[in-house]
Amino acid sequence: MRLSESASGNWLLRTLSCAGCGVVALWGFALLLGSMMGPYRLIGQSGECRSNLMRVTRAFQLYADDYEDSYPPAEKWNLSVGPYLDKPDRLRCPTVVQANPNGFGYAMDSRIAGRMRSRIDVPAKTPIVFDSSNLAANAADALKSLPKPGRHRGKRGRGEPIRAGNNIGYGDGSVRMQFDAVGAGTQP
Repeated sequence: MRLSESASGNWLLRTLSCAGCGVVALWGFALLLGSMMGPYRLIGQSGECRSNLMRVTRAFQLYADDYEDSYPPAEKWNLSVGPYLDKPDRLRCPTVVQANPNGFGYAMDSRIAGRMRSRIDVPAKTPIVFDSSNLAANAADALKSLPKPGRHRGKRGRGEPIRAGNNIGYGDGSVRMQFDAVGAGTQP
């Protein structure tokens, strides 16, 4: 088209229609891609939660180093281990915060509250902190408040299906997911 010529209204309408179809197609593709990536987003949140719990269990160890080998009291464990964390958000489960910005989502195992670390027989099997359905700060119980079904998603191993479960931090500093039982009213 030359500068001296003008475009017809028909041409402009066709161009805008094509552009609109392109935008709708891209939006549809993004929606499809987002729905396909949803489970991976949940697994990412599970990894972030695991990382938080690893740092919190390490904070429990550091607290015990500074306080004559004793773990903090249950009623104020958040305040006790908080100074040993790089940021206060480590005390909040990312999945809980997404749904409830004021919730915490972690609880201390009340059976270790105030106990001496050296008196724990098998640290690798002794829970310290875990995912909890009690969203209050300083929640503590003897693993009674584990969310059912599990709050997070993960795999036991390569080739296994994605399953629900909860993260638990142990006395040796490790964090493992306790998977829900298959066929117990939960999704595999």
